[in-house]
Amino acid sequence: MNIIENNLKFKTLTKRESTDGIFVHHRVGDGDVESIHQQHLKQGWSGIGYHFYVRKNGEIHRGRPEWAIGAHVSGHNYHTIGICAEGNFETDQMSDVQKNAISDLIAYLKTKYSIKFVKKHSDVSKTACPGKNYPFDEIVGNVKSNVEIKPLPNINGKLEIVREGQKLANRFVGEDIPDIAEDGLRGPDTMKLGIEVLQHAMNLDYHVGIAVDGYFEAKSKAAFGHHYVQYGETQYMVSALEILLKLKGYDCKFECPGVFWNDLKKVFAQYQHNYQLTEDCVAGYCSFMSLIH
Repeated sequence: MNIIENNLKFKTLTKRESTDGIFVHHRVGDGDVESIHQQHLKQGWSGIGYHFYVRKNGEIHRGRPEWAIGAHVSGHNYHTIGICAEGNFETDQMSDVQKNAISDLIAYLKTKYSIKFVKKHSDVSKTACPGKNYPFDEIVGNVKSNVEIKPLPNINGKLEIVREGQKLANRFVGEDIPDIAEDGLRGPDTMKLGIEVLQHAMNLDYHVGIAVDGYFEAKSKAAFGHHYVQYGETQYMVSALEILLKLKGYDCKFECPGVFWNDLKKVFAQYQHNYQLTEDCVAGYCSFMSLIH
């Protein structure tokens, strides 16, 4: 399964504090993710309200950033993720490739978050969404226990940068954490190692004593709190920032402990711009959550 990244530009977004549910929707029409994004902007929203958009050919596109509160189910946006399917399933029949893609996406999200339910929009609102022909039972029943996320570099042509990031990450977390393959591919093992890098840096700088386990859940989130790093500071969290940027294909100088100076400022500013983050050169919660996902 691949998730296609899109350089959508959003207005102000708010981070979601918890994630325990998934709602499925249909577009009631055809078109690409950019067209939904523009439609929602014209409605006065911050941008596309769905976190994922699954096209009829099975392509999975990222919509609203995964860490942000969505705009897809009134009263439930603060704790859920929204998945929208291209098509009008009041009249259309869904293809197998689209059904399988949605099932795989749900499986992936269930392994990533403590998901307690998957529901249709119509289960909680007076709406026909996702349509009478939406194969909900088949999709949910086909959710596998594990889904292979094909390891691809986040940015084309950046294999060597990602490989260098993997090498630095293996060294940074220490001998107690098993090394991963330094292959330049941003797969599940690399993403998990990135979280371990962040957790290790938090322990070094903030002395919080959290487990370095690659799962950024309640204790890690509480330990992060309102911490941030910014231009001019020297911290191990700056080293983590440098490694995490490399793991996403952004080349920058590495130091341990790291110094947030001009080179890093330029690279991080470009990352914030590309990922629709506030362009302030301050690496806080939202920036780090973007980097580890």
